[in-house]
Amino acid sequence: MAKSSSRSITTDQVLDAAKYLSSQDLRSMQSRLTTTGKELSKLAETSSLNRLLSNEEKAVLQRAAGVVNTVNARIAHAKEKKQRDEKRREAAFKARHAEARKLALQHFPLPPVNSVEQGVEVIRVALVLNHLKVLHYFYSTDEFAAKISRARHTPANRDVASHLRRELRFLASKILQGVEDALADRPEALDDDQRDLSTLLGILIAKADEVRPQVLKQQAEVIEGWTAALSEAGVAND
Repeated sequence: MAKSSSRSITTDQVLDAAKYLSSQDLRSMQSRLTTTGKELSKLAETSSLNRLLSNEEKAVLQRAAGVVNTVNARIAHAKEKKQRDEKRREAAFKARHAEARKLALQHFPLPPVNSVEQGVEVIRVALVLNHLKVLHYFYSTDEFAAKISRARHTPANRDVASHLRRELRFLASKILQGVEDALADRPEALDDDQRDLSTLLGILIAKADEVRPQVLKQQAEVIEGWTAALSEAGVAND
């Protein structure tokens, strides 16, 4: 007895209906439908209940199995297309982040923190980038200032200079990551229309230069606290 199929459903329709699903979601759906189609065919053709069904009932089950199998085939094709799209997006994502990382390193290099000035500059840059919502954008300006002020307090029984350097290097790594993410993932934070990474970096640097005097004036107490802490710890000055 011939099986029916759902010829009206296309792969593109499945892709549209499943636009918020991943290829893994479609793989799981495909697995379930494969089982369903087999069970329907088995019930209609070879199961112990087969003899209890009328020819019409068997035909209904076979038609249902045909529809399930056809839909499943479309899902399989949609899954393959989605997998290819996901791989392309992942490759583009990695390439964009690699370029953003390279640009970030060129303009926001990780400092060795061998002097008071190097250490304080990390604090200055961090305060400016937080103001621009590039670094730790989920903290308000005051919250971030309080956070990095607390970071300079050294736990008992620890070498003060080593602790301060470690905190500053960690903060510098966060600056680098924040710039990379802002360029690659959140370009709208810098410019609504521009997506070219070099141009976005130029916009970021211009904005940072513009707000820097105001931010440093507002956060003078934080900067003075770090300057004093680094000096007292014996970190060499330039």
